[in-house]
Amino acid sequence: MGLSSIVRRFAVALACGAAALGAAGAAPAAATSVPAAGRAPAAPAAPAPSAAPGLEAFGACLAASRTGDIVVLVDESGSLKQTDPGNARVTAAKYLMERFADVADRTKYDIQVRLAGFSVGFTPLDSAGWTAVNGTSLPALERTIDQLASRNNGIDTDYWTALAGARRELATRRAVREAAEATPCQAVIMLTDGDLSIEPRRNADERKPYAPQTRLDSEAGALAAMAAARTSLCRAGGLADQVRDQGVITLAVGLERTAGAQNFALIQSVATGTAPGTTCGRTPTEPVGDFYRATGLADLIGVFDRMGQTQPPLVQGTDVCVGSPSDICLHSFVLDASVRSVHILGQSLKSPTLAVFVQPPDVPQPVKAGYSTSPGSLAAGPLRIATRWIEPGQVTLDVTRPASGPWSGQWRLWFVETGNQPASGAKARSQIQINSDLQPSVVNKKTLKLRSGEKVGGIQLGITRASDGSAVDPRELLGTARLDATFTGPDGTEVAMLTNADATEPIPPQTLDLSSVPQGTGVLRLRLAVTTQSLPAVAGRPAVPGTALGPAELQVPLDIGPPADYPTITVKRVDFGSGEDVTTLRAAMTFDGPGCVWVDKADVATVPEGVREVTVVADAATSAAGCVKAAEGAAGSVPLTMTLSESGNGVASGTLAVSMQPVDGGTVITRQVEFTGEVTRPVNAVTRGVVFFLTLLAGLGLPLAAAQFARWYGAKIPSAPLLAYVVPVRVDGGGVTRDGNPLALDPQEGTSVPLTPGGAREAAVGGARLRTRVDLDIRRAGYTVVDGGGVATVTGKEVTRTKGVPCARLPLTVHNSWFAVVPVDRAPTLVVLTSASATDDTRRTLLDDVRANLPRLVAELGPAQPATVSAGGSPGGSGGGFWSSDAGAGGQVPGPAQGRPSGGGGFWDGPSSPDPRGGSPSTGYGQNPDPAGGQAPPPGGQADDDWWGR
Repeated sequence: MGLSSIVRRFAVALACGAAALGAAGAAPAAATSVPAAGRAPAAPAAPAPSAAPGLEAFGACLAASRTGDIVVLVDESGSLKQTDPGNARVTAAKYLMERFADVADRTKYDIQVRLAGFSVGFTPLDSAGWTAVNGTSLPALERTIDQLASRNNGIDTDYWTALAGARRELATRRAVREAAEATPCQAVIMLTDGDLSIEPRRNADERKPYAPQTRLDSEAGALAAMAAARTSLCRAGGLADQVRDQGVITLAVGLERTAGAQNFALIQSVATGTAPGTTCGRTPTEPVGDFYRATGLADLIGVFDRMGQTQPPLVQGTDVCVGSPSDICLHSFVLDASVRSVHILGQSLKSPTLAVFVQPPDVPQPVKAGYSTSPGSLAAGPLRIATRWIEPGQVTLDVTRPASGPWSGQWRLWFVETGNQPASGAKARSQIQINSDLQPSVVNKKTLKLRSGEKVGGIQLGITRASDGSAVDPRELLGTARLDATFTGPDGTEVAMLTNADATEPIPPQTLDLSSVPQGTGVLRLRLAVTTQSLPAVAGRPAVPGTALGPAELQVPLDIGPPADYPTITVKRVDFGSGEDVTTLRAAMTFDGPGCVWVDKADVATVPEGVREVTVVADAATSAAGCVKAAEGAAGSVPLTMTLSESGNGVASGTLAVSMQPVDGGTVITRQVEFTGEVTRPVNAVTRGVVFFLTLLAGLGLPLAAAQFARWYGAKIPSAPLLAYVVPVRVDGGGVTRDGNPLALDPQEGTSVPLTPGGAREAAVGGARLRTRVDLDIRRAGYTVVDGGGVATVTGKEVTRTKGVPCARLPLTVHNSWFAVVPVDRAPTLVVLTSASATDDTRRTLLDDVRANLPRLVAELGPAQPATVSAGGSPGGSGGGFWSSDAGAGGQVPGPAQGRPSGGGGFWDGPSSPDPRGGSPSTGYGQNPDPAGGQAPPPGGQADDDWWGR
């Protein structure tokens, strides 16, 4: 970062009133010294008080839902050349994926990740979208992460666009999960090497979503944009609050070259709500995230090792031994049969030739692992301990309990400098994850019927295995286990059910008093603290206390229904969906009878950027007199309208005060129902003015090119969240089947399609590319063509052809449409595109259209092999030029077009390949020959091979 960046940061800090005095880093390791065998030992270090409340909240959620979505955001700014010249972020990010894969394989949790970079904007690294993390997918994820090594040339460090992109991805993903009746736990992991920074640029038309009127072509403009970004992030109801209100945990890591050299107050406050001298958003009442400082690879590995676990690790620190093991460098822990596996990260930064010695119980001598560039394995009696050196001084050890052999008892580790004397003050640190596979649970959760105003008995708490959910007989536990249970109602009221109960004995059924608890969703928080079995004194060896494991926490959502004879709200939240450049969104709140429902008021918590006011009202049901009624066994629906004072960027969310009473009247009760809706503003005021001006010129009879440019500029796929369902199908006997079964879609199959904020001219999906187009007839709207790379694509009522190749045509708003890619062998791939808020009815309607039309469309293609020329350029090209037709398959335009950049997308770009059936190459507007060799058809004409792409 240059001096100008430092000056701008200082000025922005003053302008925003931020007295940023520094940020708290990760909690230091707790030092402990554990004596060797034969001496009276102290108890091994217990896990320290939580220094990661956000991470532990995410782990507790994940343990309950077994479903997690994580966006990993990595800084791509040019300053990384100085702060991370060795690409430590790449190595650490791969290590993080390894830890996630280990958790997923061991626990069978469904953990999905989305990898993205950020600088000027949010940039997904993999067009494939969300990826399930496990041992099988790990190599592909690591190859994707390798891209980060060369992605360090960005000019900005724009937290706003990064978090906005991550929030959209997670919102879209949540809709997919909830459609499949899953409740995901969601998190953002964000790695940055600096404070928020916006640099001046030459392009005077470039704008930021949070500063649409601000030019960025001067120091003053960049300074104003930075101030606007900070304000938009941290205002009450701003982007930070929008992320938190969506239930997303933010885990931020600040990477610096020298400890304490960087000011990370802003990103720390974004993640946690507060930092020394500053706050961000509303004051959180629950953990919302964590912040960690990291100086180099060792710190990053330590942080990511912790993030890749579901329970807090055991942390120990000692001096480094020299030459051979001794008491001063001993790390120790005790295992028993309840433990399934152990993962250990050992680190010493000042020991160039560090070795680790390991001695399991009942193994007479320790075994040594010296540094190696390849993964290895230690043989300790019948045990095999996997070792991997990340770099000299950093090693991991992993061991799984065998069917028989040494396991239960005291394990010892020593970290030894085997070469020269280590540097003064050399310390060794171990981060030991003991995986007991035990977690607390509500055994009979599925059969519980909870109603407001009642006392509910028979709630059975117990212990299950995280890997498969099977019940554990508490009497099998050899050490100690203590269980705490606290219920928090929808209104925030807390009720302690159990405190420090002995979980090694069956726990009596519990009663939950809901007499004064309103209906809605409450949370039962369970905490199981296990200590492994102590070792008695034997033959001169003193007793060894058991090891206290990191507590296993669980957050169990409990739905509390209304009293009998009252209606039941059937939606988790009212979702108004998303809209582009709109000020009105509509939705419906559904309920089951019997009863009468109306909406008293709406409390708005978050407001999109650029919007002054948001109101949400029921269209008619605003009092008992106008309520919506439903009889027993019937469903009702309350129409709702969200109105914004103007269009903007971001989320409007809050709660509705919903009142209800029995059909025949009675006491009115009220519950809170969440609502959410998202809007985007596609173009800034300056661009909108340019388009208006050009269109005005066209209306006055000035050159047609001005009007055409305005049409082309507006021809974009809206950036509202888009899901793609890509499935192979078979067309046979006039029907469409999938894997031999009737055609159907699993809501879980939908994957997010990356779209450029503000609208996209291209998108890749299902092996094809969507490209926006306009033709010469200014009366006709723009559209989207589906380029199959020379392979036929079809949709709708009839087959259309471009340059002889069947080519599907969709509207610009491709949301809730479909197409099929049909290769020569006529084994189609169906692609269904939906909005993130699409319902089951929407998907069924689209599939009905597929069944009605796809067999006939495939038959109309005939037996002939499609042309080999791509409709609209090669799949890898950028396309979308002002005069682009749907022809061309890459290649340089000859003649007058030579010398211009290839690849399409320019103002005057035309078709970039010769006609495959003869005729001259394209040379620009007015010189495009008819594909069959004759004159081009007039703008209003029609041809089978439509050069202009109508």
